[in-house]
Amino acid sequence: MYLVDGEYKLTLDEKKRILKAHRFGVVLEPLSLDIIHDPPPWDVQEQPTVDNTSQKVFRNVMLHSLRSDIKHQEKLLTSENWENFNHKNLIMKIKTQSQLLKNMDIIHINRGIVTGYNKAFVIDEDTKNQLIHDDPKNAEIIKPVLHGSDIKDHRINFSNNYLIFTRHGINISEYPVIEKYLSKYKKNLQPKSKNTRNKRQKGRSHRKYKWYEIQSTGLFYKDFEKPKIVYPTIAHHLMSVFDTNQYYLLDSCFMITCDDDKMLKVIDAILSSELINYILQSSIEHINNRGLRFNKKYIEHIPIRNPNKKIAEKLVNQKQKIIKGYEKLDENLDMDVIRQIQKDENILNELVYELYELQEPEIKLIKDYLAELNIKANTNLITPHVE
Repeated sequence: MYLVDGEYKLTLDEKKRILKAHRFGVVLEPLSLDIIHDPPPWDVQEQPTVDNTSQKVFRNVMLHSLRSDIKHQEKLLTSENWENFNHKNLIMKIKTQSQLLKNMDIIHINRGIVTGYNKAFVIDEDTKNQLIHDDPKNAEIIKPVLHGSDIKDHRINFSNNYLIFTRHGINISEYPVIEKYLSKYKKNLQPKSKNTRNKRQKGRSHRKYKWYEIQSTGLFYKDFEKPKIVYPTIAHHLMSVFDTNQYYLLDSCFMITCDDDKMLKVIDAILSSELINYILQSSIEHINNRGLRFNKKYIEHIPIRNPNKKIAEKLVNQKQKIIKGYEKLDENLDMDVIRQIQKDENILNELVYELYELQEPEIKLIKDYLAELNIKANTNLITPHVE
């Protein structure tokens, strides 16, 4: 009897009946051991599998001898833990049949820029216009920039902020107007002394950079000007947007770039699905009421299936329909538009479930889980964003 494949179809009473009535061996995936908080009263053996990994095999279980444990180890046999067991094994199934983002050589995930002092480097449109008016050459290093709060569901609400992008190694003498402007904040921009204990000392973190340079090295800055997926670091769900406007990002955002633009659009559509939302919601710790922190270590473990050309086109086209729906919604809050967005998101979700070959019981498990989190399974229209 394999608890990995289809065991969730049994009721808890039926599981207990089988456990009490039969002597058998059970193959469990390693992650399922997390539900056992006490040493199990079973004979546990390591056995190699066909791919030279190991699995835990539980053999010769006489369940009538475990009746006391059934009463004592409620953690093992409660409905909640069987449900947790099912979630873990569903996610494991999805990941073993897919490729993780981190293992795709064409994918690159990077955090936005850490300036060390946004007050100096992030400017509004009036300041930008004045700096360029004083010296048109300044336009070379003034870039439109996004905060995490600028990224919404399927669209970007640009707040007209700009970044003075003085990357490491820049010849500041070529931009005297910029140098003069930044000099107003020089005390706050100086790198602090190494191992300083003076908490009142002004300045930025001790690093190797000039006072007028941003704190990040900016080695991957050219990726900002490529087509990319952008998303806020903290939100109630992953809000990914495909950007072709060459926005730069602050450290409250991340970006995903790809050597294949077509594949990147497919990934963008998959990331918008409730399946990926489910995987992230069930694997990332919530930050009180602020939502989830989508650090690179979580995003790079998202499982991606490479669809055939026909499915890929359907996914990308469906994502475009959703984007257009949100654009209409921004112009006019209309219930008919909301209903159409819900239909389009449903179709996208169905395409992703088909791509990952999930069955109805598995899909129901996902939808029920998201519903318990008060997240609409079909649309995130009313889910608030918190930065």
